[in-house]
Amino acid sequence: MDKAKRVTIKIAGIEVEVFQLPNNEYVMSQSQVAEAILMSEISFRRFLNN
Repeated sequence: MDKAKRVTIKIAGIEVEVFQLPNNEYVMSQSQVAEAILMSEISFRRFLNN
């Protein structure tokens, strides 16, 4: 079974660690998004819940 692998890509000039799925799609965890936008993880999760 193929697994996702961690890779670094650029989004708007910012290097971001993401997961690349076997079908070549990219996904990010909530922690990775919070880090990419320079927001604490708890603040980002609160934002999502509002």
